[in-house]
Parts: sequence; structure tokens; C-alpha cells
Amino acid sequence: MNRLKSTSEQGQLSLELVHRFLVEKRAWVASVMCLFLVNLAIYGFVVSPADNRLARAEGRALAAEDLLDEARENLKAATRQHEKWKASNSQLKRFYEEVLPQNLRDAQTALSSLFDRVADGAGLVVESRTITADPERDSGLGKLSTTMVLSGRYEGIRRFLFEVETSGDFILIEELFVARVDQASQSLVLNLSASTYFWEGLEEES
Repeated sequence: MNRLKSTSEQGQLSLELVHRFLVEKRAWVASVMCLFLVNLAIYGFVVSPADNRLARAEGRALAAEDLLDEARENLKAATRQHEKWKASNSQLKRFYEEVLPQNLRDAQTALSSLFDRVADGAGLVVESRTITADPERDSGLGKLSTTMVLSGRYEGIRRFLFEVETSGDFILIEELFVARVDQASQSLVLNLSASTYFWEGLEEES
């Protein structure tokens, strides 16, 4: 019992000491509380918003880095596409300058001389021939077309077609039709339509 009483008295004494401390040090305690509240206000109105702005700035920076990476990839893709275009354009220009006839006169000479030479070597007779030239709109190219009627034996026609297709000249066989002159004859008639292109652009540039 005495032990409980002693403990109670000690508690009361502690409360009295705390109360006395608060009364005597009231100004100091008030200063500490004010300082705490000021720090809390500074954190709430300055530090926390600054942290939020920093987080948003970091997010914008990351987004900007992603956009920059995407722009770099697009630039690389555009560069590769440009290189491919340059290569294909160079090949096309080389085809125009080295393969195609450079003008209408060269195209007529190449087409006529090729067919005459191959027909003579295959033993065929050129019965008729027409040649027409037409420009290709907005391309700088011209098209030279020929329609021929040749007669001869079957072996000669096969040889003629083989020699034309493997000549190395840019000749397009568009239509062909073979007919027999009569049942008793071994002679055949070949109706042939072919064309080539010539480069008009070089004449315009010169």
C-alpha cells in the first residue's frame, strides 16, 4: 500500500514539475512552437511544391529524351531512304545514258539495223515495216514502235526471235503472230510488233 502511495506521489510531483517548467519557460516553449509551425508552413508552401515541380520537370525531361530518340531514329531512317533514292537514281541515270539510245535517230538506226541483220541471218524476208515515234508525257523519254511482217521457214523464225531477245539491246516484243501461207507451203508469216525507248532529256539539257 505504501508502495502504491509512493508511486502516486512521484507521478504528481512529475506533473507539477512539468507544469512549473511550462509556466516558467512559457516564452521559450512558445518560441519553439512558433518555429515548428513556421517550418511546417515552409515545407507545405515551398518545399513540397518545389518537389512537385522538380518531379514534373524530370518527367518532362524524360519525355523530351524520348522525343529526341524518336527524332534521331526518324533522321536515320530518312538518311537511309535518301541513300537508297540516290543509288536508284544513279542506276536509272546510268541506264538512260548507257543502255537507251540517246535520241530518235539513234533509236531508229538501232532498231532497223538489228531487225535487218537478224532477219537476214535467219533467212527471213522483210515484207513490210512501219515505224512510229511518240513522246512519253512528263518522263523525258520517247517511244519508238515498229510493226513488221516477215516470211520464212519455222526454224528461221525461231532463230530470229532468239537473236532479238538476246541481243542486249533494249527491245520489247509486244505482240507476235505466226501464220502459215498455205497448207502445201512450209513458209510462215510472222507479224511482229516491237518497241524501244530513247532518252529525249539529254537533248533538252544540251
